[in-house]
Amino acid sequence: MTAKNTEYKDLDLHKKATGRFREMHAIIFGEISSILKKAKLMPLIELRKHNPSFTEIAEELIRYRELAKKVAAWLDIEEDQFSAYVDEYIALTRELAKAIDDDDPDALCGAIAALDDKPYI
Repeated sequence: MTAKNTEYKDLDLHKKATGRFREMHAIIFGEISSILKKAKLMPLIELRKHNPSFTEIAEELIRYRELAKKVAAWLDIEEDQFSAYVDEYIALTRELAKAIDDDDPDALCGAIAALDDKPYI
């Protein structure tokens, strides 16, 4: 993520804000990693009882990512491949949550395998 060609009154403040923006993505990756760990260790019946549900967590991650996109625009930050990873991983998390909701062990195993194969998780 880099700043576009913009002059800032307070470059240090912009750098700090950009750092916080990156931390938002790290938080998303951390939550997805936690979800993956639980999905790998817990039986499907227990995953269905999880509160909040994995679907609710995935929806929260989507809202968080939408906020991050708005912050990027506001801070004039160009999103890079790392940002694309966030979108891809959230989509895989939604697939995992759907598999849990649908009580579909095959789809759950597929979603776990897809996430498990990704870097940063």
